[in-house]
Amino acid sequence: NLSRPQADYVSALYYFNINDGKKADSLLNISMLQDHYFVKNFLLKGKILLQNNHAQDAIDNFKDGLKAEPKNVALLNNIANAYMHLKQPDSAKAYYTKSLIVRPFQPKISEQLKTL
Repeated sequence: NLSRPQADYVSALYYFNINDGKKADSLLNISMLQDHYFVKNFLLKGKILLQNNHAQDAIDNFKDGLKAEPKNVALLNNIANAYMHLKQPDSAKAYYTKSLIVRPFQPKISEQLKTL
């Protein structure tokens, strides 16, 4: 059985996949209020924000997710990617480095870091 926040996340994922970002965002907001520690919400919400060219909002969102899971590699990498959107390679480098400390074997991240 899924919890209510998980069910809302699954529904949000469905709406995201059919390109209804507004409905997906609304469901994610509800889910996040119900369970602030369910970090998949932060990942999807950040992806929606990035697609809508709101990179700084995406960074803030991903960082909120880190409060629940400070060593979440997906959140760390997404923060770095969002900083790359903002053309802030030094900030991106810091988050890619943190990610590699948590999980050293990430060939794509290691390669990305070499280019910065």
